[in-house]
Amino acid sequence: MKPYRNASDGRLYLYAGGRGDTTSLWRSETGEPGTWECFWAVDQVGSIRGLAVHKDLLYMSFYNDYSMVDKDSEATPANILATDGERVWEVLQGGFGNKHNVGIFTIESFNGWLYAGTHNPLQGAQVWKLEGPDPAAPPVQIVSGGGPRWLNESFLTMQVWQDHLYVGAQASFLMRMIGGIKAADVIRIGRDDTWEAITGCGSIAGEGSGFGEPSNAYIWSMCEHDGWFYVGTYDIMPGLSYMLTHPGFILGIMGIDCKAETSGDKLLLLSSVEMLFWRKNFGADLYKTRDGRHWYAVNLNGFGNPDNYGVRTMMSSGGQLILGLSNPYDGLEMWAGK
Repeated sequence: MKPYRNASDGRLYLYAGGRGDTTSLWRSETGEPGTWECFWAVDQVGSIRGLAVHKDLLYMSFYNDYSMVDKDSEATPANILATDGERVWEVLQGGFGNKHNVGIFTIESFNGWLYAGTHNPLQGAQVWKLEGPDPAAPPVQIVSGGGPRWLNESFLTMQVWQDHLYVGAQASFLMRMIGGIKAADVIRIGRDDTWEAITGCGSIAGEGSGFGEPSNAYIWSMCEHDGWFYVGTYDIMPGLSYMLTHPGFILGIMGIDCKAETSGDKLLLLSSVEMLFWRKNFGADLYKTRDGRHWYAVNLNGFGNPDNYGVRTMMSSGGQLILGLSNPYDGLEMWAGK
């Protein structure tokens, strides 16, 4: 969701991207039930993942949610659109000229440009910048190959803090299924467009991928609060626990008939879930820093509930840091603290 004051008429709306067989953008002036209207829609499978205000316009990024799990789904290269609250037009088509950029999860305005993080499962995630001071200038690639390592297949989150753009990744879905658990990384980009690894190979903080926790598969949220910068993760272990007891679910995602009779098919499942037996800290993690180099763990176990597998969103409001924890098993939780 993103609040945006229309350049077209000056009215303030809360905009929210939709997901499904039809990709849509919704808006409301109050956020109350019954006030939402479908502002824009296109007959295309996918979702609006990124929303950012840049140069008085609202930009949105498209992702085909089914491109990696549906063999019949034809992957659509990433694109970006913009609106002034009245019209909607395309800004970017074709995934920056790379058909393997099948989606853009996150966009953010930084240093006079719009930055975009792609999903590229074959070559590793990329970061590009576009829509800069010269509108005619072509997009510029800033990060390639997933940054610290190609196993970072998507960049999911972006947040500007202390003269840097912080970017959080998602570790490879395919490798999690067939090659064991892999953790995601955090990088930061300076105003000169050089980037540094916060976690993983070459980390300026001395932190391993996933802040040293192998099951931190997503860097899912970021927020500044009271002088600290917070990062929340998605822990894949609760989900793998569910998959272990519901094998038909994961086999279906992998395109394997749940009645598969070959031992080879079943081994694809076992190679991922076997790690459940050594993992103790189930649940989302929360970390914080004052300088980007020294990090402290705030919580490592989903705030006492291992099924709280992700810090999905964060915001600073009223002197408190408010967290939204994703929990598909017994319902979401919200936490607040100073």
